[in-house]
Amino acid sequence: MRVVYHQHCADGEAGLWSFKQRSCMDLTGLILDGQSPGCKNLDLEAILKEPEMPLYFIDICPTEEQLEKLLDTMKEVVILDHHKTNLQTVNKFKDRSNLKAVFDMDRSGCQIAWDYFTDEPRPPFLDYVADRDIWTWKLENSKEINEGMSFYGTDKFDEYYKNWDLWKEQLITTGKIMDVNSLKKIDKIIERGNMFYYQGDPEIKGMVVANTDYNLTSRLGNLICERNPSLKLAVVVSGVDFKDKKYSLSLRSKGFDVSAVAKRFGGGGHNCAAGCKMSFNEFEKNIVIENNEETSKHIKDSNIFNSLFRMFDLFN
Repeated sequence: MRVVYHQHCADGEAGLWSFKQRSCMDLTGLILDGQSPGCKNLDLEAILKEPEMPLYFIDICPTEEQLEKLLDTMKEVVILDHHKTNLQTVNKFKDRSNLKAVFDMDRSGCQIAWDYFTDEPRPPFLDYVADRDIWTWKLENSKEINEGMSFYGTDKFDEYYKNWDLWKEQLITTGKIMDVNSLKKIDKIIERGNMFYYQGDPEIKGMVVANTDYNLTSRLGNLICERNPSLKLAVVVSGVDFKDKKYSLSLRSKGFDVSAVAKRFGGGGHNCAAGCKMSFNEFEKNIVIENNEETSKHIKDSNIFNSLFRMFDLFN
Protein backbone atom coordinates (compact mmCIF):
# COMPACT_ATOMS: atom_id res chain seq x y z
CA MET A 1 0.00 0.00 0.00
CA ARG A 2 1.23 3.48 -0.87
CA VAL A 3 0.07 6.75 0.69
CA VAL A 4 1.06 10.03 -0.94
CA TYR A 5 0.49 12.97 1.39
CA HIS A 6 1.14 16.71 1.60
CA GLN A 7 4.50 16.82 3.34
CA HIS A 8 5.68 19.67 5.61
CA CYS A 9 2.05 20.71 6.12
CA ALA A 10 0.23 20.21 9.42
CA ASP A 11 -2.97 19.30 7.58
CA GLY A 12 -1.25 16.77 5.33
CA GLU A 13 0.68 15.23 8.23
CA ALA A 14 -2.53 15.04 10.30
CA GLY A 15 -4.27 13.43 7.33
CA LEU A 16 -1.57 10.77 7.22
CA TRP A 17 -1.96 10.25 10.98
CA SER A 18 -5.73 9.81 10.48
CA PHE A 19 -5.08 7.18 7.83
CA LYS A 20 -2.77 5.21 10.13
CA GLN A 21 -5.22 5.43 13.02
CA ARG A 22 -8.44 4.46 11.28
CA SER A 23 -7.82 2.83 7.91
CA CYS A 24 -8.39 -0.66 9.42
CA MET A 25 -6.04 -2.04 6.79
CA ASP A 26 -2.94 -4.18 7.07
CA LEU A 27 -0.18 -1.57 7.09
CA THR A 28 2.58 -4.14 6.55
CA GLY A 29 4.80 -2.86 3.78
CA LEU A 30 3.16 0.56 3.85
CA ILE A 31 5.01 3.03 1.62
CA LEU A 32 4.80 6.66 2.73
CA ASP A 33 5.46 9.22 0.03
CA GLY A 34 5.61 12.84 1.20
CA GLN A 35 5.21 15.30 -1.66
CA SER A 36 4.92 19.03 -2.22
CA PRO A 37 2.05 20.43 -4.33
CA GLY A 38 2.58 19.45 -7.95
CA CYS A 39 3.99 16.03 -6.93
CA LYS A 40 7.18 16.76 -8.82
CA ASN A 41 9.07 13.90 -7.14
CA LEU A 42 6.34 11.29 -7.53
CA ASP A 43 8.00 8.06 -8.71
CA LEU A 44 5.48 7.03 -11.35
CA GLU A 45 7.68 4.28 -12.70
CA ALA A 46 7.82 2.52 -9.33
CA ILE A 47 4.10 2.97 -8.69
CA LEU A 48 3.02 1.67 -12.10
CA LYS A 49 5.05 -1.52 -11.59
CA GLU A 50 2.53 -2.58 -8.92
CA PRO A 51 -0.92 -1.87 -10.41
CA GLU A 52 -2.73 -3.93 -7.74
CA MET A 53 -1.26 -1.94 -4.85
CA PRO A 54 -3.81 0.36 -3.14
CA LEU A 55 -2.88 4.00 -3.79
CA TYR A 56 -4.07 6.95 -1.70
CA PHE A 57 -3.48 10.69 -2.04
CA ILE A 58 -4.18 12.72 1.11
CA ASP A 59 -4.39 16.53 1.03
CA ILE A 60 -2.61 16.48 -2.31
CA CYS A 61 -3.27 15.45 -5.89
CA PRO A 62 -1.16 14.29 -8.83
CA THR A 63 -0.94 16.46 -11.93
CA GLU A 64 -3.31 15.85 -14.82
CA GLU A 65 -0.62 14.00 -16.75
CA GLN A 66 0.32 11.87 -13.75
CA LEU A 67 -3.29 11.05 -12.90
CA GLU A 68 -4.05 9.94 -16.45
CA LYS A 69 -1.13 7.50 -16.39
CA LEU A 70 -2.14 6.20 -12.97
CA LEU A 71 -5.75 5.63 -13.98
CA ASP A 72 -4.66 3.84 -17.15
CA THR A 73 -2.76 1.28 -15.06
CA MET A 74 -3.73 1.19 -11.39
CA LYS A 75 -6.61 -0.89 -10.06
CA GLU A 76 -7.79 1.97 -7.86
CA VAL A 77 -6.72 5.52 -7.03
CA VAL A 78 -8.22 7.28 -4.00
CA ILE A 79 -7.86 11.06 -3.63
CA LEU A 80 -8.91 12.85 -0.42
CA ASP A 81 -8.42 16.57 -0.88
CA HIS A 82 -9.95 20.03 -0.62
CA HIS A 83 -7.93 22.27 -2.94
CA LYS A 84 -9.84 24.06 -5.70
CA THR A 85 -7.24 23.59 -8.43
CA ASN A 86 -6.91 19.88 -7.65
CA LEU A 87 -10.67 19.44 -7.96
CA GLN A 88 -10.47 20.93 -11.44
CA THR A 89 -7.89 18.29 -12.33
CA VAL A 90 -9.87 15.39 -10.87
CA ASN A 91 -13.11 16.46 -12.57
CA LYS A 92 -11.50 15.74 -15.93
CA PHE A 93 -11.44 12.05 -14.99
CA LYS A 94 -14.73 11.74 -13.11
CA ASP A 95 -15.97 9.04 -15.49
CA ARG A 96 -13.09 6.70 -14.65
CA SER A 97 -14.42 3.78 -12.61
CA ASN A 98 -11.12 3.19 -10.80
CA LEU A 99 -11.02 6.73 -9.40
CA LYS A 100 -12.48 7.47 -5.97
CA ALA A 101 -12.30 11.10 -4.96
CA VAL A 102 -13.65 13.05 -2.01
CA PHE A 103 -13.43 16.84 -2.23
CA ASP A 104 -14.96 19.22 0.27
CA MET A 105 -13.96 22.88 0.49
CA ASP A 106 -15.54 23.13 3.95
CA ARG A 107 -13.27 20.48 5.45
CA SER A 108 -9.50 20.24 5.51
CA GLY A 109 -7.51 17.24 4.33
CA CYS A 110 -7.14 15.69 7.78
CA GLN A 111 -10.87 16.00 8.48
CA ILE A 112 -11.74 14.41 5.15
CA ALA A 113 -9.27 11.57 5.79
CA TRP A 114 -10.61 10.83 9.28
CA ASP A 115 -14.24 10.94 8.11
CA TYR A 116 -13.45 8.71 5.13
CA PHE A 117 -12.03 5.89 7.22
CA THR A 118 -14.32 5.96 10.26
CA ASP A 119 -17.66 7.15 11.59
CA GLU A 120 -16.14 7.87 15.00
CA PRO A 121 -16.09 11.50 16.21
CA ARG A 122 -12.97 13.37 15.19
CA PRO A 123 -10.28 13.97 17.80
CA PRO A 124 -10.52 17.68 18.75
CA PHE A 125 -6.97 18.47 17.67
CA LEU A 126 -7.82 17.61 14.05
CA ASP A 127 -10.50 20.28 14.02
CA TYR A 128 -7.98 22.81 15.32
CA VAL A 129 -5.54 21.86 12.57
CA ALA A 130 -8.37 22.36 10.07
CA ASP A 131 -9.44 25.66 11.63
CA ARG A 132 -6.06 27.09 10.72
CA ASP A 133 -5.60 25.29 7.40
CA ILE A 134 -8.84 26.54 5.85
CA TRP A 135 -8.48 29.81 7.75
CA THR A 136 -11.87 29.87 9.47
CA TRP A 137 -10.66 30.50 13.04
CA LYS A 138 -14.01 29.53 14.54
CA LEU A 139 -12.77 27.51 17.52
CA GLU A 140 -12.03 28.99 20.92
CA ASN A 141 -8.32 29.65 21.57
CA SER A 142 -7.58 28.38 18.06
CA LYS A 143 -4.70 30.75 17.32
CA GLU A 144 -2.95 29.93 20.58
CA ILE A 145 -3.49 26.19 20.20
CA ASN A 146 -2.23 26.21 16.62
CA GLU A 147 0.82 28.25 17.63
CA GLY A 148 1.46 25.67 20.34
CA MET A 149 1.06 22.74 17.96
CA SER A 150 3.47 24.40 15.52
CA PHE A 151 6.01 24.69 18.34
CA TYR A 152 5.77 21.04 19.41
CA GLY A 153 5.59 19.63 15.89
CA THR A 154 3.57 16.88 14.26
CA ASP A 155 5.14 14.01 16.22
CA LYS A 156 2.86 14.82 19.18
CA PHE A 157 -0.36 13.81 17.42
CA ASP A 158 -0.58 10.51 19.33
CA GLU A 159 -0.26 12.34 22.63
CA TYR A 160 -2.92 14.89 21.67
CA TYR A 161 -5.22 12.00 20.79
CA LYS A 162 -4.73 10.21 24.10
CA ASN A 163 -4.58 13.19 26.48
CA TRP A 164 -6.27 16.14 24.76
CA ASP A 165 -7.64 17.81 27.89
CA LEU A 166 -4.17 17.88 29.43
CA TRP A 167 -2.43 19.00 26.26
CA LYS A 168 -5.01 21.65 25.39
CA GLU A 169 -4.08 23.83 28.37
CA GLN A 170 -0.38 23.34 27.69
CA LEU A 171 -0.84 24.33 24.05
CA ILE A 172 -2.75 27.49 24.99
CA THR A 173 -0.04 28.54 27.46
CA THR A 174 2.76 27.84 24.99
CA GLY A 175 0.82 29.39 22.12
CA LYS A 176 0.35 32.71 23.89
CA ILE A 177 4.11 33.06 24.31
CA MET A 178 4.78 31.96 20.73
CA ASP A 179 2.12 34.34 19.39
CA VAL A 180 3.90 37.40 20.78
CA ASN A 181 7.22 36.26 19.34
CA SER A 182 5.66 35.45 15.97
CA LEU A 183 4.10 38.90 15.64
CA LYS A 184 7.45 40.56 16.37
CA LYS A 185 9.11 38.49 13.64
CA ILE A 186 6.29 39.19 11.19
CA ASP A 187 6.48 42.95 11.80
CA LYS A 188 10.21 42.93 10.99
CA ILE A 189 9.66 40.90 7.82
CA ILE A 190 6.90 43.21 6.59
CA GLU A 191 9.11 46.25 7.21
CA ARG A 192 11.54 44.79 4.66
CA GLY A 193 8.81 43.99 2.15
CA ASN A 194 8.63 45.53 -1.30
CA MET A 195 5.66 46.68 -3.34
CA PHE A 196 5.36 45.20 -6.83
CA TYR A 197 3.02 44.91 -9.76
CA TYR A 198 2.36 41.86 -11.90
CA GLN A 199 3.88 42.17 -15.36
CA GLY A 200 0.82 40.69 -17.07
CA ASP A 201 -1.48 43.30 -15.50
CA PRO A 202 -0.13 46.48 -13.82
CA GLU A 203 -3.42 46.76 -11.92
CA ILE A 204 -2.48 43.63 -9.96
CA LYS A 205 -0.35 45.07 -7.18
CA GLY A 206 0.97 43.42 -4.06
CA MET A 207 3.79 43.10 -1.57
CA VAL A 208 6.62 40.57 -1.79
CA VAL A 209 8.59 39.47 1.27
CA ALA A 210 11.21 36.84 2.03
CA ASN A 211 10.58 34.46 4.91
CA THR A 212 12.59 31.46 6.11
CA ASP A 213 10.29 30.42 8.98
CA TYR A 214 7.73 28.02 7.48
CA ASN A 215 5.37 28.31 10.45
CA LEU A 216 4.93 32.04 9.82
CA THR A 217 4.12 31.81 6.12
CA SER A 218 0.31 31.75 6.14
CA ARG A 219 -0.10 34.29 8.90
CA LEU A 220 2.49 36.58 7.35
CA GLY A 221 0.73 36.61 3.99
CA ASN A 222 -2.67 37.17 5.52
CA LEU A 223 -1.48 40.01 7.76
CA ILE A 224 0.03 41.77 4.75
CA CYS A 225 -3.37 41.62 3.06
CA GLU A 226 -5.21 42.79 6.19
CA ARG A 227 -2.89 45.75 6.70
CA ASN A 228 -2.87 46.74 3.01
CA PRO A 229 -6.46 46.38 1.74
CA SER A 230 -5.65 48.19 -1.51
CA LEU A 231 -3.27 45.40 -2.57
CA LYS A 232 -4.49 42.42 -4.58
CA LEU A 233 -2.15 39.86 -3.05
CA ALA A 234 0.85 39.05 -0.88
CA VAL A 235 3.74 36.96 -2.19
CA VAL A 236 5.87 35.23 0.43
CA VAL A 237 9.12 33.79 -0.91
CA SER A 238 9.59 30.89 1.48
CA GLY A 239 12.42 28.94 -0.11
CA VAL A 240 14.96 28.62 -2.90
CA ASP A 241 15.56 25.47 -4.97
CA PHE A 242 19.12 25.96 -6.17
CA LYS A 243 19.13 22.79 -8.27
CA ASP A 244 16.11 23.77 -10.38
CA LYS A 245 16.68 27.51 -9.93
CA LYS A 246 13.22 28.18 -8.57
CA TYR A 247 11.63 30.10 -5.72
CA SER A 248 8.91 28.56 -3.54
CA LEU A 249 6.08 31.08 -3.34
CA SER A 250 3.10 31.31 -1.00
CA LEU A 251 0.29 33.54 -2.30
CA ARG A 252 -2.41 35.13 -0.15
CA SER A 253 -5.30 37.52 -0.82
CA LYS A 254 -8.62 38.77 0.53
CA GLY A 255 -10.68 37.96 -2.55
CA PHE A 256 -8.40 38.00 -5.60
CA ASP A 257 -8.11 34.46 -7.04
CA VAL A 258 -4.47 33.58 -6.36
CA SER A 259 -5.08 29.93 -7.28
CA ALA A 260 -5.28 31.00 -10.95
CA VAL A 261 -1.85 32.63 -10.67
CA ALA A 262 -0.40 29.60 -8.90
CA LYS A 263 -1.84 27.19 -11.46
CA ARG A 264 -0.16 29.10 -14.27
CA PHE A 265 3.19 28.18 -12.73
CA GLY A 266 2.40 24.56 -11.93
CA GLY A 267 1.00 25.10 -8.43
CA GLY A 268 -2.47 25.42 -6.99
CA GLY A 269 -4.59 25.86 -3.90
CA HIS A 270 -7.61 27.93 -2.94
CA ASN A 271 -9.00 31.29 -4.06
CA CYS A 272 -7.30 33.22 -1.26
CA ALA A 273 -4.42 30.87 -0.42
CA ALA A 274 -2.22 29.11 -2.95
CA GLY A 275 1.36 28.19 -3.69
CA CYS A 276 3.70 27.47 -6.57
CA LYS A 277 7.30 27.43 -7.66
CA MET A 278 8.57 30.06 -10.06
CA SER A 279 11.91 30.02 -11.84
CA PHE A 280 14.34 32.84 -11.17
CA ASN A 281 13.75 34.15 -14.69
CA GLU A 282 9.96 33.93 -14.40
CA PHE A 283 10.06 35.74 -11.09
CA GLU A 284 12.19 38.57 -12.42
CA LYS A 285 9.94 38.87 -15.47
CA ASN A 286 6.58 38.77 -13.68
CA ILE A 287 7.19 40.36 -10.25
CA VAL A 288 8.15 43.93 -11.05
CA ILE A 289 9.43 45.78 -7.98
CA GLU A 290 8.13 49.34 -7.88
CA ASN A 291 10.97 51.81 -7.99
CA ASN A 292 10.16 54.32 -5.28
CA GLU A 293 11.83 55.96 -2.31
CA GLU A 294 10.63 53.34 0.18
CA THR A 295 11.78 50.48 -2.01
CA SER A 296 15.24 51.95 -2.41
CA LYS A 297 15.88 51.43 1.30
CA HIS A 298 15.93 47.69 0.67
CA ILE A 299 16.69 47.30 -3.03
CA LYS A 300 20.10 48.61 -4.04
CA ASP A 301 19.98 47.51 -7.67
CA SER A 302 17.46 46.29 -10.22
CA ASN A 303 18.42 42.62 -9.97
CA ILE A 304 15.55 40.99 -8.06
CA PHE A 305 17.47 37.73 -7.78
CA ASN A 306 20.27 39.37 -5.81
CA SER A 307 17.82 41.43 -3.79
CA LEU A 308 15.93 38.35 -2.64
CA PHE A 309 19.09 36.63 -1.57
CA ARG A 310 19.94 39.70 0.49
CA MET A 311 16.54 39.48 2.16
CA PHE A 312 17.06 35.80 2.92
CA ASP A 313 20.46 36.59 4.40
CA LEU A 314 18.76 38.87 6.92
CA PHE A 315 16.98 35.88 8.43
CA ASN A 316 19.74 33.25 8.24
